[in-house]
Amino acid sequence: MKKIIGIILNFFAKFIKIEDNKILFQSGRSKIDCCPYAVYKYIKENCPDKFICIWLVEKDADVSMLDKKDYAYYKTFKAFKAMTSSKYWIRSQSLGSIIKKKENQIYIQMWHGAGNFKKCGYDCTNEKNPQTMDHAKEWDYLIATDQYNKEVMISSVGFKKKSYVLGNCDTDLLVNSNQEYIEKIRKKIGLGNRKVIMYAPTFRDTDLDKSGNEIKIPIMKLKELDNYIVLLRLHPLVSKKIENIKLPKNFINVGWYPNILDLYLITDILITDYSSIIFPYMLLEKSLIMYPYDYEEYVSLRGGFYLDYKKDLPGKIVYNEDELLDTIKNIDKINLEYKNKVKQFNKKYNKLNDGKVCKRFVDMLINNKFK
Repeated sequence: MKKIIGIILNFFAKFIKIEDNKILFQSGRSKIDCCPYAVYKYIKENCPDKFICIWLVEKDADVSMLDKKDYAYYKTFKAFKAMTSSKYWIRSQSLGSIIKKKENQIYIQMWHGAGNFKKCGYDCTNEKNPQTMDHAKEWDYLIATDQYNKEVMISSVGFKKKSYVLGNCDTDLLVNSNQEYIEKIRKKIGLGNRKVIMYAPTFRDTDLDKSGNEIKIPIMKLKELDNYIVLLRLHPLVSKKIENIKLPKNFINVGWYPNILDLYLITDILITDYSSIIFPYMLLEKSLIMYPYDYEEYVSLRGGFYLDYKKDLPGKIVYNEDELLDTIKNIDKINLEYKNKVKQFNKKYNKLNDGKVCKRFVDMLINNKFK
């Protein structure tokens, strides 16, 4: 039935005229974020008359960050028309759809992870010159954050079309933010004057099969740190599962907050494990702690990393809660030890993240560089 519906819809799609100044944005996961949102925001603030912008969203998405006319819900006629009439599709995930891109539409993939961290796709199986993965066959262009990221994206999905290395559009917010904006975020979350630790681990598939009480939050000893607020930034599905769990008084579940970039700005110490969020976060040159408590198990399942986990990372690595607590208590001393490594990391991976990445990308759109 789905296949038949797809055939019918794609037949009628041929009769809908493509508008050369229309852009369809999509992030997936009921989210409005990542590089597509950064580009959308830049267009609305700097050249709103140049493009018509439409976001494709789920009905439970928080659309407060968008203009009222700038979104369409899945499985509606407005969404169908947006998909079939937009000259450009700009996405941060490879999302399947029964509506297929028409020959004279242009699909620009910006991806949702910055830099290159965990091995993925064909790189896990070490295949040489593989065919393009099915989910990437519709991509016309790939936007990479740096040269290393470009090479990884090409090898991991077998992408064979045009790629541009422009930097990470997301990071414009980090580079261009001011203290007034940061204070608004702190007030919205209710942080007072306390310093902030954010725990943002990699998503683990196994958590989806657990109840809230069974999900491991391996940082509970941080309740001893009265001078810190601890923000929990878990995957949205995991975050919902722990909503009814009683957390320590200095813990706040911020799974509801729409834009993780805002949270980087108010964070003093980031704790993560295998997440690529370290790439944009390190632009701020703040404290980073890597906490891979299940390192051996994770590596055996995922096939390893693109960088040397134990040598290249710009933050101290700890493996249990006691080490974690001790590191936080001595963070100023540890920051000095990692100062040079942070600078080397940024020189390698954040060189293009100068606060003008969105401008470079939008200028390419305006000048018809994507054909």
